[in-house]
Amino acid sequence: MKLSNILIEESPASASQSMDIKDKLLQIFKFWPLFLVSFILVISAVWIYVYYAVPYYSVSSSVMLRDVTKGANFLENPVFEGIDEFKSSNTVDNEMDVIQSGMLMNEVVQSLNLYNDYFIENKFKRKEPVFYKDLPFTIDMEEVVSIKSSESKVMKINEFKETYFIAEIDDEVVQVEVNKLTSTKYAKFILVYNENIEYGPLENPIIVHFKSPAELAGIFASQLEVEAKDKFSSVLYISLLETVPQRGVLVLNELVEQYNLQLSEEKKEVARKSYVFITKQINSVLSDLSEMEQNIESFKSSKNVVNVETDSKVYQENYLRNNREISDLKNQLDIYNSVLSVVSNDIDGDITGLSSLINSDPYLSASMAEYQDAKSKIAEYEKSIMPDNPLMIKQISILNSARRKVVSHIDIKKKQLEITLQNLENENSQFQSKSYSAPKLERQYEEISRDLGIKKEHYLYLIKKREETALFIESVPSNQAKVIDNASFGYVPSKPYPPVLYLAGLFFAFTVPFVYVYGGTILSNKVIERSDLGSISQIDVLGEVSYLKKDNVFVINYKDRTPVSEQFRLIRSNFNYKVMRDKTSVILVTSSISGEGKTFFAVNFAKSLSMVGKKVAVLEYDLRKKGLKTELNLKSEKGISNYLSESDFTLEDLIEAGSEVNGITVFPVGNIAEDPSEIMYSNKNSILIERLKEDFDYIIIDTAPIGQVSDAFELTSLADYSIFMVRYDYTSKKNLDFFSGIIKDNRLNNPMIVLNGSKNSVAYAYGHYSYN
Repeated sequence: MKLSNILIEESPASASQSMDIKDKLLQIFKFWPLFLVSFILVISAVWIYVYYAVPYYSVSSSVMLRDVTKGANFLENPVFEGIDEFKSSNTVDNEMDVIQSGMLMNEVVQSLNLYNDYFIENKFKRKEPVFYKDLPFTIDMEEVVSIKSSESKVMKINEFKETYFIAEIDDEVVQVEVNKLTSTKYAKFILVYNENIEYGPLENPIIVHFKSPAELAGIFASQLEVEAKDKFSSVLYISLLETVPQRGVLVLNELVEQYNLQLSEEKKEVARKSYVFITKQINSVLSDLSEMEQNIESFKSSKNVVNVETDSKVYQENYLRNNREISDLKNQLDIYNSVLSVVSNDIDGDITGLSSLINSDPYLSASMAEYQDAKSKIAEYEKSIMPDNPLMIKQISILNSARRKVVSHIDIKKKQLEITLQNLENENSQFQSKSYSAPKLERQYEEISRDLGIKKEHYLYLIKKREETALFIESVPSNQAKVIDNASFGYVPSKPYPPVLYLAGLFFAFTVPFVYVYGGTILSNKVIERSDLGSISQIDVLGEVSYLKKDNVFVINYKDRTPVSEQFRLIRSNFNYKVMRDKTSVILVTSSISGEGKTFFAVNFAKSLSMVGKKVAVLEYDLRKKGLKTELNLKSEKGISNYLSESDFTLEDLIEAGSEVNGITVFPVGNIAEDPSEIMYSNKNSILIERLKEDFDYIIIDTAPIGQVSDAFELTSLADYSIFMVRYDYTSKKNLDFFSGIIKDNRLNNPMIVLNGSKNSVAYAYGHYSYN
């Protein structure tokens, strides 16, 4: 286990993690003034915004549209089931766009005759919207002048008189007469007092923002939202954000009325135009029908014909019937010929199937069956008996007899059919001759009467459609959208909504400083906390030294119980736990760059060791500057630099140049050498250390920063222990990587770390001692 874990952390891994979190919170808590200022500024800004912002209230309503595709066919009339021309094909999505259209909203504003916005201004310049019906006067607008949208058209009324009122327009005080047309830069209007008017100065002036109906319609349309309950429903929720909720109620209710009226009028307008067109068509068709009937009457009189179509039809029907009978007779003759061909020539084949095709002739069917049966038996006898067998001879005789019967009967039938066929053909020839004499007459009649039937059907159709259209015009419902909930509003503003703004303000007030503090810690390339040691975290940490603003060199004395003095005592204890106590310890104190507090630490660490009865020497080996001479008021002008570079300045001279300050012996740097790096190679360094070991228990070498010059590396072989100074919020993480490389190369003996400039404060007490 590392020394730092035993004496500094003194807790297991889980407790260490808890302490890390606590340290982070404490580090952030150090910036509590920043959080407090942020909280006060943000909450004040939110309060001011909420106080001065014009509140918007949510006015809402719900309607059900007529949409047969979604089960909302509440307006369907059984009378119109067959009138497809005027059935609605509106969809919910389309109607949502119509309701949100600026054109419809403009109709609403025009219908309500809405102009202007009105406010009451208090002494803190806060403007509160007011309903125009609650004002002590009425403004009849004649015109609102169109100007640049960026220019405010405002009139501020300050006082009411009996015949006039005093107002401010463009920072100019004017007197405006009541009940008379007034023309200003922005508008033409007539102001009329109500019965509840009170004359005199107004405690809270009334501000009139002149706005035309078109401007108000644009504002309302931009604040209007329409959404469907779901994709399967025709119920729409309509909401409007309005500064004056009473006016918003009027607007939403009128919006539904105007939508129904507009849709109803559109349907009626289409039907009216259709009615006029159909009536004109009926009159035209009636004129054509009268002319056609007169032409047919003249034709029948001149041709002495009652019904041309009936006579011609009879001839055609008889001709067709005879053709069918002739075809049947020819088919029957073909069947008889097929039977004769089989029977007469004794051809192998089955003729029983042909008997079913012969119409109503039982005798022929029986003879054909007898023939086929005899033929079948002969075929069986041929397999088992000889041709001269009596049975075979008898069966052949039966077959010949059946053949004669069939042939004889078929001959008779064929003659009968041929006679009938000849008679039908003669009769059909007569019908055809009569039919040929009628086409010309019929064609003439067809030319005259063909269009008559079409015109009659057209006339009846137009009469039906005119009646349906008239019925539709009188029965179009006025409520295409059924109101479910009338317009209403809540008394809590929807925008700005104070609870949300204050919550957002709280979040912003604490998040921004937190991000600033914690983000600065994460993004910083400096060592901010102990966990930033990273690659050198395995090196023992002797302790931390708090940040001080005092100019005193010594921060520890015998009776001091300050936090810093206690921190040095803790470092001394941790170091003594580590060192060998039977010989003089040579301690090299260095850092990565200048300003990390190595000289401050070396002097006070030496003082802490001297307080326990040890003799301590401090060697100022930073040969490039004089630090301790001025801070400790040292009188000697010569020191280590003179000893290393001048032959006449001996070791004993240097010993005598040492000054005892506050219980420790300090050997100053002396004169600044011109070649400090070269003289550091002198073997006088080891001679000096060995000589001092005779007189001192601890020798502390304050060297130059190893991250900037190489001087300290010439002394590392002489030191038993090396203390590397890391200063919070000053030492770069890159410098730690440089120090880590030195450790890996074993260029420092027994390296240890001291953290300087800690800003964490801890308060505790024990007996009559107190620490903070």
